[in-house]
Amino acid sequence: VCTGNTYVSYQWKVGGTGPCIQAKTAGDYFVSVTDNNGCKGGSNHLTLSNSTTQPATISPMGTTTFCAGDSVQVCSDNTFTSYKWNVGGTGKCIQAKGAGNYYVTVTDNNGCTVESNHVPMNVYPTLPVSFIVKGDTLRSFGSSNYNWYYNGTLVQSGPDSVFIAEGPGSYMLRITDVNGCQVFSNPI
Repeated sequence: VCTGNTYVSYQWKVGGTGPCIQAKTAGDYFVSVTDNNGCKGGSNHLTLSNSTTQPATISPMGTTTFCAGDSVQVCSDNTFTSYKWNVGGTGKCIQAKGAGNYYVTVTDNNGCTVESNHVPMNVYPTLPVSFIVKGDTLRSFGSSNYNWYYNGTLVQSGPDSVFIAEGPGSYMLRITDVNGCQVFSNPI
């Protein structure tokens, strides 16, 4: 905030003795001045207000820990003019596809920016899935649900960890781990 003319001395209401001051807070700004002749005067009053930006809060639309390959939508709870997510993206919502902290920097219609809260996302570790082959018998361990595939088609599902091969071809196993994540073996 500056005076329009040059004077010998300046005394701002909020402190300061130069022709200009930095207005850092909302309030009433004016200055008392003295000219070359010792005459005193005062400026008009300038009232400044802060633009109040609403808080930028983000929330996951599901659990914050999920299986590899899955994702969880994370959205801003309020509407802003623009959004810039730390992981890329410029919409009100994004799909969190990996582990890490997610947050957004938003801009309101006054041009004010604010950073949202941080939401940590976690991905369950993927356990390797394998089975052993002994003759025509395929066997696996460590799950309560085994889905056996023969040439890409599901042929047996359930708690049985043993499968008798139906003939030559490609065999694969899909298990559901303790977190509910489904993991496939390599085909044999």
